[in-house]
Amino acid sequence: MEISAVGILGAGTGSASLAVKAAASGLQVRIYDLFKDSLKNTAASVEWRLEQLGKSELSSNIEFVQDCEKLSGAEILLETPARSEDERALRLNKACRAVDKSCLLGLCSGVEVLEPVTRELPVPERLLGIAFARPVAKNKLVELVRLERTSESTLNTASEFMRRIGKTPVMVKDMPGLIVERLRCPYHLAALRMLEVGKGAPSRIDAAAKKLGGFAMGPFESMDEIGLDADWRAAEYLYQALGRPERLKPAACENRLAQYGQLGRKSTVGFYFYEDGDISGHNPDLRGVVPYLGIAPVSDEVIFGALIQPVIEEAHLAATEGLLSEYDVDVAAKLGLGWPKGPFALEREKADLLDSVRRQSKKDPWGDAV
Repeated sequence: MEISAVGILGAGTGSASLAVKAAASGLQVRIYDLFKDSLKNTAASVEWRLEQLGKSELSSNIEFVQDCEKLSGAEILLETPARSEDERALRLNKACRAVDKSCLLGLCSGVEVLEPVTRELPVPERLLGIAFARPVAKNKLVELVRLERTSESTLNTASEFMRRIGKTPVMVKDMPGLIVERLRCPYHLAALRMLEVGKGAPSRIDAAAKKLGGFAMGPFESMDEIGLDADWRAAEYLYQALGRPERLKPAACENRLAQYGQLGRKSTVGFYFYEDGDISGHNPDLRGVVPYLGIAPVSDEVIFGALIQPVIEEAHLAATEGLLSEYDVDVAAKLGLGWPKGPFALEREKADLLDSVRRQSKKDPWGDAV
């Protein structure tokens, strides 16, 4: 089946991005939301984005509706994040009644597993999870989640649709964190643990990641970008969902900053302090949260090894649990996290450095290996 009509459940920034991409690909789009003001704001965002692309004429391909029955012609429904679980249940229930039984339903997926959400939904073979990497407008990755009864034809149709709107799909089973969050979490946690034991300030750890790994952002810049509250919640969920393994135990210092309302860029202070959107220094309150801040620095190589080794180990676990190829995991890391190489490629390329750090860690887990 070739998709020609798209329904989007929920207004917002992500909805606007998806609507513009779909309309630019020749598709008809309807965005449904319960609230008129939300639709109005999304319509303004869509109009602005189309103007920037020089494609204002495509606005006729996009309609904004408060009546769920107007989604009846959709061949695929894309769910976006809801304001609450009650709202999610209400609009999913309405949407499923409005569309034809042949319509695919892409459930908004993230850190949490989807199986509890799908229990009451009809036509399980037409259900799948969809996790767009952010920002949706720029990031090409989409993780397509195979649920217990998702059919091959549903996955194939969804994959073709995603490629049509410029996305790169990677298939994954319904598991906590999918691929991107399973890799991001140990990367952030390794940085936080180094911070807590005094082996480097945020800027030093970030600089080592960028210098030796070629990352566009270091882990603390990444956490500030995401928001410390959201990042900590994701870590806490994974920790609980995967059986409370010590390797994924959330860091107390991140939670404390989040409780203080120091959330990163969105609050102008997180691990860094921001002025006019740019980093202007470390958070001046950081030393009160991390008493041993930077008292026993180690080399860039030790920092990088300590950052990437847990990611490589988690990649192997996730690949086994999710029946994933090394290629798919590396693609997800490169596109979803913006890394120049995925963990399996890094494992091969940095083998000598990682071996050196591992040998040293047997003598002193935080010693200066080189």
